[in-house]
Amino acid sequence: PDPSYELTADNVIKILAIHMRFRCRIPVVVMGETGCGKTRLIRYMCSLQAQSTGARNMLLMKVHGGITRNDIIDKVQEAQLRAEDNAQNEVKT
Repeated sequence: PDPSYELTADNVIKILAIHMRFRCRIPVVVMGETGCGKTRLIRYMCSLQAQSTGARNMLLMKVHGGITRNDIIDKVQEAQLRAEDNAQNEVKT
């Protein structure tokens, strides 16, 4: 994980809440103002989960007014393929 990431009590609570929802197979949407740390929080969480496994467990999609339905479908399909690849390599993500 990124040693420069400021792991506050609030961030730990968010990471645990997201992790528990994932374990229960509940979808998670992270929303917030530009620059508030959404990507950094998720990147840190993914690096904790992957650690030495080498798992590719993070896929970013920047959502804005120009995003189409097909863009979203393509990204979801890419995520599904990545998850299947990790599962075949017995990597828990």
